[in-house]
Amino acid sequence: MRAANHIGRIGALALFFGVGGGAALTAGAPEAQADSVLDDLRPNISVSAGGHNVVTSGSATAQSSGRYSLAVAIGKNSTATATGNQNSALVLGNSSTATASGGTRNSAVVIGDGSTATAAQGNGNRTMAIGTNVHAQAGFGNNNSAFARGRDTQALAGCGQNVVTCNDNRASAAGVGSRAEVRFGNGNTAVVNGNNSQATVWRGTNNTAEAHGDNSEAVAALGNTDDHNVAVARGNGSYAEASAGNRNVARATGTDSYAIAGWGNDNSASALGIEAGAEATFGDRNVASARGDGSYAAATEGHDNYAETKGLFGVAYAAQGSNNVAVSQGEGSRALALFGDGNDARATGIKTTAEASEGDGNTALADGDGSSAYAGVGDGNTATVKGLDSRSEANYGNGNTASVKGHNSSASAGGLSDTEGTITPGNNNVATVKGNNSRAVAGALPTGPTTSEPGSANTASVTGNNSSATAGPGDGNEAILAGDNQTLEVPPQP
Repeated sequence: MRAANHIGRIGALALFFGVGGGAALTAGAPEAQADSVLDDLRPNISVSAGGHNVVTSGSATAQSSGRYSLAVAIGKNSTATATGNQNSALVLGNSSTATASGGTRNSAVVIGDGSTATAAQGNGNRTMAIGTNVHAQAGFGNNNSAFARGRDTQALAGCGQNVVTCNDNRASAAGVGSRAEVRFGNGNTAVVNGNNSQATVWRGTNNTAEAHGDNSEAVAALGNTDDHNVAVARGNGSYAEASAGNRNVARATGTDSYAIAGWGNDNSASALGIEAGAEATFGDRNVASARGDGSYAAATEGHDNYAETKGLFGVAYAAQGSNNVAVSQGEGSRALALFGDGNDARATGIKTTAEASEGDGNTALADGDGSSAYAGVGDGNTATVKGLDSRSEANYGNGNTASVKGHNSSASAGGLSDTEGTITPGNNNVATVKGNNSRAVAGALPTGPTTSEPGSANTASVTGNNSSATAGPGDGNEAILAGDNQTLEVPPQP
């Protein structure tokens, strides 16, 4: 009786709209004349509820089965199918299809022409397609949802056919020619807002990929064991990827920017600016941050590396070792800490360079436009600069220290490398300059013969302007100079 009453109410509604068949629609008119009039007036609408076809009119088709199932198709050549208990399918548009089947409480909605929505093979799956040639699919699992809006856009959430372990996934795509896809995992999210863009989560658990902007792309998780990765791309032509590991985060913000974090665990890459790039990969707990148009930061090929750059076209590179730090700040500044462990390079200024490399525990600090500091090819070397257009080097040995405070000055402490790359080390040398246009050398002579011994434990110190102090070659020499326009060499050079 309940079904009969329900059908009766829908039938009355159909009579109100002038659809359906039966004597009530044609009473008082000759049959042929009534059919001709209805052919002109009858809309494309079909309704099926609980396995009963309630309204059939025009070229629309509706089919249902199961308790409380409902299928409604409104539009030319459109089809709505709801098979299974409490499933619902709705189409508002021409040549479109909505399907809810293979489980319970699935819903599929289409608003637009030439579009499809499918929620199937599971329970509680939801799909909605709005626009032209738009496709939304969720299924082969439970509580998956797919939302697609725009033109030529797709949203896919759930598993492939005959795989039923994919639950609580969400795919949302809005734009023209875009695609959001979540496959083979649980609790994953893919979101697209823009044209010709793509967001993909392929396997794993609780991963998120978001692409915002035209021609942008985000990828999170590529393996079965990838968990809690986040990739967010914001800006036209931007790209973000967090994959091949767990808890990796990649955020790219800006036109043609990119960020990649992965191939390890707990890595973080952030790029902000036009054509900015950041990579934190091939290790664990690496951090890379690039802020500024054309900037680049990489923390890779090791563990616990940190690279940060702030400024136009800045570079920070901490790699090929562990616990390295590279920080640059300023337009065109560069900081490199690599080929070893525990190296620290920091550059501050316009076109300033700091490099600590090829050894362990080296430190290079450069502060001032056009200045540079190099420490490495050994362990525990330190090179510092504070001033404009100055240079400091502590190389080719261990425990060397070179320091400059002033403009257009230089300090060099360490050993020697000849033209063929043969290194003659010098250790524990100290060279310091406080002044402008001055120089201090402890150890190897930069212009000396390649056969000379650079020596160790030499000290060269200059306090003044336009002065020079040299200690070495040999061991334990001291050249300490205070004053302007002076020169001191220990031992004296021919």
